[in-house]
Amino acid sequence: MPEFMQLTCRRRLRIRKGMKHKLSCALGANRYLADTLLHETKEDWQDYLDEIESRLIWGEASSRQDAQALCIKPHSPSCRSFCKRITVLRRQEAFLNTDSPAQCQQQTAKRLARSFERFFAGKGGYPRFKRRGKYESIRFPQFVQLDQEHERIYLPKIGWVRYFADGRGFSTEQAAQVHAATLIRERDEYCIAFEIRTAVPAQMPGAQAAQKCVGIDRGVVNPIMTSDGAVYGAEAQERIKCAEEKISRLQRSLKRRTKGSCSWRKVNDRISRLHTKKKNINHDWQHKSSTELLQQYDSITAEKLSIHRMTKSAGGTAEHPDTHVSAKSGLNRSLLRTCPAEFIRKVEYKAKL
Repeated sequence: MPEFMQLTCRRRLRIRKGMKHKLSCALGANRYLADTLLHETKEDWQDYLDEIESRLIWGEASSRQDAQALCIKPHSPSCRSFCKRITVLRRQEAFLNTDSPAQCQQQTAKRLARSFERFFAGKGGYPRFKRRGKYESIRFPQFVQLDQEHERIYLPKIGWVRYFADGRGFSTEQAAQVHAATLIRERDEYCIAFEIRTAVPAQMPGAQAAQKCVGIDRGVVNPIMTSDGAVYGAEAQERIKCAEEKISRLQRSLKRRTKGSCSWRKVNDRISRLHTKKKNINHDWQHKSSTELLQQYDSITAEKLSIHRMTKSAGGTAEHPDTHVSAKSGLNRSLLRTCPAEFIRKVEYKAKL
């Protein structure tokens, strides 16, 4: 039985005047659902925390661990319970039936249930409320149609939406295997991520697989350096530094303005655009460099680094404070600027194609 892998291709949407309202309504409906479900669940969690504090105040427990043992901890809500609540909300709110497909709302419930599972397993924080204007997305798991000839895609209850192909089309086989799509809004831009399920190609025999090998080293000044002496990403980091200098200057200007005013929003929007520019610069050089390396070499070896430990703060404790804290924070910032783990991830998934 062949193995399958999931591919994602992202394109920017070409929005018409009336289509932007439909997309905003679809995102708003799913955001309303997620916030409503989280609000109802958060009440039980807040009662649990209040009971712990009450037992500590009244002396019923000597420590927080003892208080937690005396209280009944809420269980992680299931996806099925969220879906039942969505059915009730759809009967109460008419816009939930017209603005967003039911399948997208079920995907929102699944995502929220997975967030709670991670929280109760100790792998993440408590889910937060969605905020309009931040990273928003909804997934269309079915009934998605791709018209590659006219560079458009059909989304249920939204209609045909055009996208920028940028000269990068899909093969006939890939276009037929597009089974789902995710609508993404970042700031004022709308993007679509196509989900393609394709078979993993057969691996070459071990004697023929490694013909031309190279090792890569990750650093701060030179983000990627190969064993042959080639350097990748150095010029991009200079562009990112220039963007960070502009961000620092605008943040000082933002501090002097009244929060919520028109000038505050303008400066905040410029800062958001610069952060998006930084992200796009990193994605650009990493995609180009990883593709170039895979075209030149048959085997790529990279050192195994623990980025989490390398960028750990040097603040220490109150009893034993560390030294050179400012220098270490600057080093951490420079290392994280290059996104070293993301480059390796791109190389790994492209090597399977």
